[in-house]
Amino acid sequence: MFSLIALAGNSIWNSAVVHGLWDFFIIGIFSFTIQPGSFCLFAYHLTDTNIFLTGGQFGIEPSLISTIAYIAVAVIAYRELRRKQA
Repeated sequence: MFSLIALAGNSIWNSAVVHGLWDFFIIGIFSFTIQPGSFCLFAYHLTDTNIFLTGGQFGIEPSLISTIAYIAVAVIAYRELRRKQA
């Protein structure tokens, strides 16, 4: 995903900004965790232990929900890259 963003924008800074925004919102503003006690503005404690929804002990980043978001952003970046090449 980040490679496609860098290619579509002709700059690695585009992927750095997207990565920073992801970290800012998912880690700093919103926290989805199976362990209570998060230090962010809005913490949501997931009571479901399904690893596909929670990402397990690692956190929300490898969850199915995040994977769908990664794929969506990658598709958008790929379409933009193809549009620029045409």
